[in-house]
Amino acid sequence: MDNYTPMNKITTLISIIIVVSITTISFAQDKKYRYFDENENEITYSAFLSKRDNQKNLGVFYKNDSTQFGIIVNRTNYGKLNKSQLNNLRTHLVNSGKDNFKHKQYIIINYLSDTPEPPKKIKKATWSIFDKDYPNKIIKKGKTIQLWVCSPENNNLSYYHEDKINWYKDNNLFFKETFFPYDINFGSFVVINLKGEYISYYGEYSKHTVYQYHKNMEKEKKRIK
Repeated sequence: MDNYTPMNKITTLISIIIVVSITTISFAQDKKYRYFDENENEITYSAFLSKRDNQKNLGVFYKNDSTQFGIIVNRTNYGKLNKSQLNNLRTHLVNSGKDNFKHKQYIIINYLSDTPEPPKKIKKATWSIFDKDYPNKIIKKGKTIQLWVCSPENNNLSYYHEDKINWYKDNNLFFKETFFPYDINFGSFVVINLKGEYISYYGEYSKHTVYQYHKNMEKEKKRIK
């Protein structure tokens, strides 16, 4: 599917949710809970539970006044930016001070969502992507730049090493809508080449996951449609 991004899928699901909401309001006897698999097919609750596999997918939940929706989303996703999206990405890179991207082959974006309150007894996150040797292992090869992006609603940046990381706020929600449309706690990341082909990973991850996806980008891009 050309120029496909995760936003296409969530837009379809939101349309389903709106229709279901109207139906539920009109017919009080309808279900209070609706579940969908990774292919947007409605399934039973037991099927939803059986399909859940934290290594491969996540359960994402939305609700309105009358219905709660459970959606299974794959943790690994493939896509390709269209011309407009690619131009917007380049603009954000320039605005963030990463204007040397033209001389690189890959872009890594670490995205921090609007997370729950951090633990009071821990001053700084111990997440491995904040280790001193990350991202030097990747960047030192000279082919990759990295951008740290956060939700504009995240008010816990001090916990996420704001003193060392220059977080770029996703004020117009470009990164969320393009790469990370689901409300997933903590963070996600994406590896992009200069043609706009990308692999994204949803949910909390380690530095080793980034290393692996970065290393396999050339091999994996054959699966991008």
